[in-house]
Amino acid sequence: MVNRGTHIECVPGAIDRDMCRAIVEAGDRLRLESDSVDTGVAHQVDRRVRDSDIAYFPVDGRHRPFYEKMTAIFQAANQAAWQYRITRLEPLQYTAYGRRQHYNWHTDTFDRAYPEGSELAGLFRQLSVTVQLTEADEYEGGDLQIMRSQLDNEITTFSDAREIGTAIVFPSFMRHKVAPVAKGRRRSLVGWFLGPLYV
Repeated sequence: MVNRGTHIECVPGAIDRDMCRAIVEAGDRLRLESDSVDTGVAHQVDRRVRDSDIAYFPVDGRHRPFYEKMTAIFQAANQAAWQYRITRLEPLQYTAYGRRQHYNWHTDTFDRAYPEGSELAGLFRQLSVTVQLTEADEYEGGDLQIMRSQLDNEITTFSDAREIGTAIVFPSFMRHKVAPVAKGRRRSLVGWFLGPLYV
């Protein structure tokens, strides 16, 4: 029986090389913006927590194949491991990490549901999906790490899951990080699947 709380699905070859290249080409055409964490003090940012370049794929016909593929990856993983009731997918994030860029320990969840009046009102992030878009030999460092247990600091480092097209699916409340990139550029496609609070 799967331990739903700490299970991680790793799916090699979830997206083929041709589609990965198409995602990168489309992502590089978007306006990439430097992303960091707002400290809440006069719009100061803290790049010690996060330093990366991001853009979001519009939900339109041109990018529909990316959404359909990510939804298929999620549905298979969710059916096999969690069986959460998911109702929405947030816009897909294209993320690039260059030399020394990183994302320190964090979760993808928030303290409360999306607020009333928003398109996602009442929903929580339940599952996170990240797909490697870069060939393994095109960058050094930048490994995804996920903390399975905060009690005993049990951490899984996905250094053996760097092959292009590999998808990693995990509950959004799990703490995770992207280690600093030492060389090259690491690209990924990230999605968050939403529903009522873990039902």
